[in-house]
Amino acid sequence: MKRTGGARLIQNPRWRNGVVVAIVAAMAALLLLSGCSSETATSQQKDDQTLSLTTRLKKYELGGVEYTVTWKDPTRSTAVPIKFTVKMDTHSGSLSDYDLGKASTLANDSGQQIKAIQWDSPGDGHHGTGALYFPATDSTGKPLINADTKYVEWVISDLAGVAEKKTIRWEITQ
Repeated sequence: MKRTGGARLIQNPRWRNGVVVAIVAAMAALLLLSGCSSETATSQQKDDQTLSLTTRLKKYELGGVEYTVTWKDPTRSTAVPIKFTVKMDTHSGSLSDYDLGKASTLANDSGQQIKAIQWDSPGDGHHGTGALYFPATDSTGKPLINADTKYVEWVISDLAGVAEKKTIRWEITQ
């Protein structure tokens, strides 16, 4: 049987290498595309729980201390606590006097309230960053944040002997 011209091209080492490279490139592209589609599905699943906020960062002053508060990973999930990082700056006294865990309540637009469960203090000194945690559900197991929640407010009262009450609001844009 006589060979055709196409078979001779594949027997040629330069052409054969080109064909192998093209096949490997096509397989890599298919693997990459299939990996992207499953990653997109995972991202979409996360987005069902992730909250959209007007802003995650809030700044305020209370009792001679400047606070910069960031809501870390805002979500509707009840599997993890609600976490805020709090950067504190003062030029008088010690930050260890400010126990945000005892002074903080989180509330939603329906009037539901929960107390903080943990305050990781920045320690002594005039500058530092701590973390404040709230349970994602109240004592009856009802989620603080659900599909109908329009905003969440962090209420701070009686902090280090300061009678002033401070309310910080995060608007949730569905």
